[in-house]
Amino acid sequence: MFVIQRNLLRTHSDEVPMKTAQRTVLPTEDKSEAGRGKIRYVVGYCVAKCRYRLSTNLHKCLYQPGMEPEIDNLSDQISLIDTVIVSATEIKSESKYKDTLRETDRKQNVREGLTNITDDAFEFFEINKVNHSPFSEATEVHQYA
Repeated sequence: MFVIQRNLLRTHSDEVPMKTAQRTVLPTEDKSEAGRGKIRYVVGYCVAKCRYRLSTNLHKCLYQPGMEPEIDNLSDQISLIDTVIVSATEIKSESKYKDTLRETDRKQNVREGLTNITDDAFEFFEINKVNHSPFSEATEVHQYA
């Protein structure tokens, strides 16, 4: 059934007239403060979610025999993620991009439980946001079906 669906989509997508869409690469400096703050907030959420999943998998493996290599692998991944996480007080005093912290501060509660990322991690993800994946272009989706 999936083969039929894939072939049907492929043939029908070839019949649709395509526009030559060119990707517009925007420089990161032209983004608004709120937009850059949202990138930082979402990346912090994603980092926290990845760390949470790794730690729950680590806790599941702890008391199972023969899982020592998996435990070492998971703990290495967690320590790697911990290198991009920084405390709220530290980021407020040392950040080069203080304007991007407003979005996280606005959504922060008293316990300050939201994950803050370092400036280097923010720069990395901000550059990668501009160079987005080919799946965002509708003209290239049929190649990956």
